[in-house]
Amino acid sequence: MTLTTYVEIKETGVVSVKPNNYQILSIIKIVKRAMIPVKMNKWNLPEVDKTTMMTSVPGVFCGGDLAGVSQTTVESVNDGKTAAWYIHKYIQVCLIQI
Repeated sequence: MTLTTYVEIKETGVVSVKPNNYQILSIIKIVKRAMIPVKMNKWNLPEVDKTTMMTSVPGVFCGGDLAGVSQTTVESVNDGKTAAWYIHKYIQVCLIQI
C-alpha cells in the first residue's frame, strides 16, 4: 500500500485530490481522538448551541453538516458563517481577559 495521494489537474484548472484508503483511515482516527472531549448527541454528532455554534467544550465551535443543525447546503454555509462570527467574538473576550 502506498502513502501517496493521487492528484489530477483537470483542463478547467480544478485540482482533484484523491487520498488513498490509508490516509482516509488515518484522518478518521485523528478526528475521532480530537473529538473525545466533545459531548455527542444521539446521532453521534457534536451537541452545539444553536445560537453560537459552540460545542460542549469552551472555545470549540462547529458548523456546517457536522453540526447537524441545518437541513440544506445554504443553511450549512450560514452555520459556518455564524460559527466564524462567534469565534471572532470569543477571541475578543479572551484577549480582553489577558
